[in-house]
Amino acid sequence: MTLRVLVITHANKEDNEISDPGIMDQIVELQKMGATVDTWKVNIGQKCSYLKTGIRTFLLNFQKKRYDVVHAFYSLNGMLARGQFLSPLVVTLMGTDLLSKEHFYQQGGRDTLIGKIIIKVADEIIVQSEEMARVVPPSEKVAHIIPMGINTDIFTLIPKDEARRRLNLPPDQKLILFPWHPARKEKQFPLLEKAVARLSPSYNARIMAIYGRPRQELADYMNACDVLVLASDYEGSPVAVREALACNLPVVSVPAGDVPSLLAKIEGCYLCNRDAEDMAEKITRVLEKGERVNSRPLIIPLNTVTSAAEVFKIYQSLNKQ
Repeated sequence: MTLRVLVITHANKEDNEISDPGIMDQIVELQKMGATVDTWKVNIGQKCSYLKTGIRTFLLNFQKKRYDVVHAFYSLNGMLARGQFLSPLVVTLMGTDLLSKEHFYQQGGRDTLIGKIIIKVADEIIVQSEEMARVVPPSEKVAHIIPMGINTDIFTLIPKDEARRRLNLPPDQKLILFPWHPARKEKQFPLLEKAVARLSPSYNARIMAIYGRPRQELADYMNACDVLVLASDYEGSPVAVREALACNLPVVSVPAGDVPSLLAKIEGCYLCNRDAEDMAEKITRVLEKGERVNSRPLIIPLNTVTSAAEVFKIYQSLNKQ
């Protein structure tokens, strides 16, 4: 049976492309599994785009031909999608949608408030980690833990020397990867800066803050750098960490999201406290060792095909009810 699915997700206002490539990967895999997918894109930060999508969604209530499933990504899009009530609603929530500690007048706080409302009105909820699942009251519904899959064809192994040549990076400098926008408060870039300032000058260490780049270029950086550091206040299941591990890049991280359970299985990766001194000490361990880790075999099963298959099972269950 072919399932008709409507996906509602964010898009970049600059090029109208889906903001998270992992969502596009999931859509492609769902289509291979037999779903016919229409995609509605909501331009980030454009109120008229949210209004237009809300109206379009409400008008679905008056159409004879309905979707078998409406699947929204992010809490606000989930609220827009609930404007229709003829089709079952699946909402995939990311870390900020449930875990932000910001005030309501800040974006993260609003996302979390809306996320806690959407838990009550969606038919099925998908979250990224155990920590997020604990926010969902058992009396409301069971949260499906399905982290976004990794494209292991793009995030694969390349010799470090080759990756550095591609990116025109110095062959001997110690490079510390931070694959998020430094201005994102919850990512705690200043903490990493303080930690790097404590490193021995002999490392000549440099932070590579890489964001908004094509995925192939990001994969090159993950193969070119010596360590990825996560300093965030909170996370769901950070895709960049799993992408780095798919490239055998060592990771130093504060305890956030599902990262501790991942790193516990990998020799050469370290958890650190949320202070510059301990973070610097763990980074030093990685730089002193100077080796890649053997993490790719752990990440291969967490690919896009696997996660899409779990999502497709939810679609099927909703259409058997």
